[in-house]
Parts: sequence; structure tokens; C-alpha cells
Amino acid sequence: MTNSSLDIVKKYYEFVNKGDFGEDTYYKLFAEDVELFYPKFGYDKGREGIKRFTKQIKQVINVLTFEMDKFNFIAKDNYVTVEGHEFGQTSNGVDFPNHTTSFGKFVSVFDVENGQIKRMHCYVDPDLAGQDKTVTRLFKENLDNQSFLTVDQQTEQVVNQFYDLLLGKVQGDIINLFAEEIDWDLPGNKTKFPWLGKKTTKQQVKEGFFDLHPQYVEPIKFEVEFIAVNGVNATATGYLSSKILKSDKVFNSSFVGIFKVINGKITKYHFLEDSYKLDTIQE
Repeated sequence: MTNSSLDIVKKYYEFVNKGDFGEDTYYKLFAEDVELFYPKFGYDKGREGIKRFTKQIKQVINVLTFEMDKFNFIAKDNYVTVEGHEFGQTSNGVDFPNHTTSFGKFVSVFDVENGQIKRMHCYVDPDLAGQDKTVTRLFKENLDNQSFLTVDQQTEQVVNQFYDLLLGKVQGDIINLFAEEIDWDLPGNKTKFPWLGKKTTKQQVKEGFFDLHPQYVEPIKFEVEFIAVNGVNATATGYLSSKILKSDKVFNSSFVGIFKVINGKITKYHFLEDSYKLDTIQE
């Protein structure tokens, strides 16, 4: 690596900061067969590839400035690695970084040969302003509680939360424990007992069980005796006693609850009780 290699890399950032993308300035820094990589954009080759990338990035960013006084340069042989910080404004007018979900950090690796950039690979989060809410939520949600738990511990934690909420031991909305899509099944006579049956979405569970069940049943006793966990799967056994409001009769039964918990959400819940006995209570 010669001093001119580092100078060429610095010129690249200086031209970008000036907004100078001229043929005899910016593009002349690149070899005819330069290789480019940028996340989401992917790979491209040649100066035409650099032009395509520049055109694409201008659709994403209105203003881009590199804080060159904060750069760390590591140079060896033909390679120059840059650890740096950038700020600016996206094409929809959002300033970045926001220092909460985006931080403006990047690393780029250059291969400089014969006074021109032969390879430029950039490593940066293209979501410059932290606007990808889905990915951000996955990184942030339940981080403090679950990041250091084993799969067994995460499953057991969610199942315990389910029963704590169900029995009123803690305050909260139990429906938030469920995934948007779920394998839910309470076998039985759905004609007599409309809260029973299969459901496939969280909304169906809310409306078809948690909103409906209290209109037909008055809980008397519900005891969980044992919870067994194996990875994402869990089984709970216990005993329940309820008054069926329409017949004013008491229903007693042992039960088994079968759970599957993925990424902190219940994706499967099957509840088995003495459905034959329940059916005979209300003729």
C-alpha cells in the first residue's frame, strides 16, 4: 500500500461530501473493471456499475455527509479499510441517524491498484434512518427478559405468564401472548358451547374465546398441577370447576393444556378436558 492509495480513498469521500460526481473527478477514481458491493443493492461491475449504484442511492438519500475527521483508516498492502460515521437526510425528508435505532456507523473496504479503486465493498445498514419497524421490533422486543434465556426457559416463562394472566394474578391483556397466526383447538360440541372449536388467528381467539367465554361460563376453580417443558413445546395438567350459566350446573374436569412457543409468542394451544361430560351437562 502506498500513500497514494490512502489519498485516493480520502478523495472518494471528499468528492461525495462536495456532491461532485464528475466524469473527470469522482468516476476517474475507479478502475474500468471495479467491483462494487453494497447491502440490498448487491454486486455490480465497472464504472457503469458505479453509475447505477450512484443513481440508485440518490433515490434513497437527499443529503449524505461523511464525518471524515472521525474516520479510522487501516491500510495494508493494496487494501484500505475505513471505519466511519455518516449523517444526512433520506429522500422522504427524515434526518439520520436518530441515535436510537440508527447510528450512522459503517465500514468500507477498498482495494486500490495502479492508482485506481479496483474493489469497493461497503458494509452498512441501508435502513439509514431506522424506519424498518419490523426488524427494529424483533431486535428490541423483550430483549431484557429473553436475550439470555434458554429455549426451555423462554417457553416456561410464557406459559407461566399465560396462567398468571388467566387467573388474574397479574394485570395485562392475555391476547398479547399469542402470535398473529395460531393453531388453537378446544375440542367439543361447538353448537352447544360456541367458545369451543378450532381457531387460526389471534383475532379469532380474542373474539371467539376470551370475549365469548365469560358470557357462558363462571369460573369456580382452576388449578395448574404440573408444567412440563421440552424446547418450544410445553404441557400443563390441572383441574377445573366451572358453572355453565345456561344450565346453572357445575362442570368438573381434569385438563391438559398443550403449548408451542416461538420467539416469545404462543403459536399453538390445545386444551383437552372431559368434553363428553360437558356435553351431557347441557341437554
